[in-house]
Amino acid sequence: VGAHKDQTRNDGATPLWIAAAKGHLDVVRHLVEVGAHKDQATNGGATPLMIAAAKGHLDVVQHLTEVGAHKNQARNDGATPLMIAAHRGHLDVVRHLVDIGARKNEATRDTGETALHAAAEMGHVEIVRFLIERGADSHATTRSGRSALDLASQGGHSEVVRFLAKIRSESPSKIPRLG
Repeated sequence: VGAHKDQTRNDGATPLWIAAAKGHLDVVRHLVEVGAHKDQATNGGATPLMIAAAKGHLDVVQHLTEVGAHKNQARNDGATPLMIAAHRGHLDVVRHLVDIGARKNEATRDTGETALHAAAEMGHVEIVRFLIERGADSHATTRSGRSALDLASQGGHSEVVRFLAKIRSESPSKIPRLG
């Protein structure tokens, strides 16, 4: 009796999820070819695309998106593959996801953070620049009212702070006004 291609571990991980996590493109290809469910999530809502994005496995991310994995599917907390890649600092994965139409200004359900917030909070200035250049909203705030600039400041990420402060000074009309 052979194992089922979508059989899960106790945490909900499938063979495809595990292969994506390890960056085993050949195994990912084979499992997809034999019909493994591309968007089956773990108990926490993480799909194979999300774990590949988190680990920076660009080739696996590219393959999964080419075969129809949902680029904007969110985990239980609302984080998307783009947010996860931005948080982890994987610029090549962020570029690919944006290039294929991932929603740049999507916010998590629980905190309201976007991919830009995630990159700024972690100090990933090249991702912050890229997202802004591609239309991410530099003035968006989280549910608690924090901007990407606030998060970068809190983390002591001076290069990100300088960049975001410059962006704000160049477009003051877009800064939300209180009162």
